[in-house]
Amino acid sequence: MNKSDYINLLSQASINDTSKFTPVSLQRPKTRGRPVKHYHPLLEKEKHLASVVRKILPKQIADCVCQAGSRLAHLYGLPKTHKENLSMRPILSATGTYNYALAKWLDDKLKPLSSNRYTISDTFSFADEIQNLVIDENDILVSYDVTSLFTNVPLHKTIEIIAKKAFADNWFNATHDLSITKPELVQLLEVATMNQLFQFDGNLYEQIDGVAMGSPLGPLMANAFLCSIKEKLDEDNKLPEFYRRYVDDPFAIVTSILPKQIADCVCQAGSRLAHLYGLPKTHKENLSMRPILSATGTYNYALAKWLDDKLKPLSSNRYTISDTFSFADEIQNLLIDENDILVSYDVTSLFTNVPLQETIEIIAEKAFADNWFNTTHDLSITKPELVQLLEVATMNQLLQFDGNLYEQIDGVAIGSPLGPLMANAFLCFIEEKLDQDNKLRNVVCFSR
Repeated sequence: MNKSDYINLLSQASINDTSKFTPVSLQRPKTRGRPVKHYHPLLEKEKHLASVVRKILPKQIADCVCQAGSRLAHLYGLPKTHKENLSMRPILSATGTYNYALAKWLDDKLKPLSSNRYTISDTFSFADEIQNLVIDENDILVSYDVTSLFTNVPLHKTIEIIAKKAFADNWFNATHDLSITKPELVQLLEVATMNQLFQFDGNLYEQIDGVAMGSPLGPLMANAFLCSIKEKLDEDNKLPEFYRRYVDDPFAIVTSILPKQIADCVCQAGSRLAHLYGLPKTHKENLSMRPILSATGTYNYALAKWLDDKLKPLSSNRYTISDTFSFADEIQNLLIDENDILVSYDVTSLFTNVPLQETIEIIAEKAFADNWFNTTHDLSITKPELVQLLEVATMNQLLQFDGNLYEQIDGVAIGSPLGPLMANAFLCFIEEKLDQDNKLRNVVCFSR
């Protein structure tokens, strides 16, 4: 590999991401008063760290972690030769940098907070855990890989997570014989990790989010963040029966919700991306578009189609009409009084305005009234499992438009097989609520 290819690949894996990295100027900033004789961003970092640390930590510790005459971190890359398309793993050579000693001290003191019962330390402990596992025929073994874990750790959030754990029952002070406050620990973690200064290809940069791969605090921060996610999933009862993680490599055994025969039909391998297109609303005074998702063959299309088929009876009530013929039958014998008012409504952007989570709960509630869903379709799933199926079939729908990728984070996509069912189920719920509250009493006839 020649130098230009190396720099190009490493830039793509790091500094080209402007949400994580920013260039730093060597020019002295304009300040009031007499300018300093010597200016360099590294000197400013050293001074800032020393001023924070010496206010918080005892002198003996502060003297050890404040580095005078530190060096600049430099960025280098290791080629990922196992990948089909060659890419780089960016690593920061941080030994001897201005915040290295502080990061190492904090890592040593906070290490117990970076693991939980799902964390494994090495392959031997993993082998011990799985050797007696009984795998059922409906179980699925899943292995994940977290993409660019270190640079994608949300730094502010992770610092708050660690500080909160450290000061539960004042653990940090009691364990290490200190007397600092939670905000002071936050300050120490910030100065040890945030806005990391480094050099690459003759220029200076700062890493403005994520934790640097090469920082002593890197593994701790990454582990602490992933532990918090797993603890939240565990609290919400959303973790698989067996789940273990080694740094950025989780392993899980997931029990299939649906019988294998159905699961094989609705799980699509080699699916395609949904793409967004529009149909002009030519009947409108001001031309606008109706957005439609071409969803056939996408990862969740077959599941959505299966669910739509099984849940269709829940998408109508006595106010719903199926076509113009049934509507004509309903109104032909109606007697219209001179005081009656005929009103027709149009729901604006119905599909995209369906509150997805609420509608999923409405459908699941109806489906499990008297265990209707299982009895009708000869299944044995639970209500939370049906909710999971509906979520994966509709939520965070991935799509492409104009060469870019997007997710639809609320509403149901026009083009999803579940679109009409979800929209109808939500409107039925509103109508039934109005009827229950006796708010349709003055309505002679109501149809939709």
